[in-house]
Amino acid sequence: MSVSPEIAIRAVGLSKIFRSGAAELVIFAGLDLEVARGERLALVGESGAGKSTLVYLLGGLDRPAEGAIYFG
Repeated sequence: MSVSPEIAIRAVGLSKIFRSGAAELVIFAGLDLEVARGERLALVGESGAGKSTLVYLLGGLDRPAEGAIYFG
């Protein structure tokens, strides 16, 4: 999949799951996101909603359980 020149970051079908033994904690599943060049955005939500996890994934500091991230 290619990213159009006006898109800086595209995330497709991202899922992040933390596992501890038999327990699973789904942080988010099937998340799609596009950020255009020059666009500003804010991630807002309750504590534990997955904001930092998403930033870590987009920054390459963590890997998603599913999905892909493309950079323009």
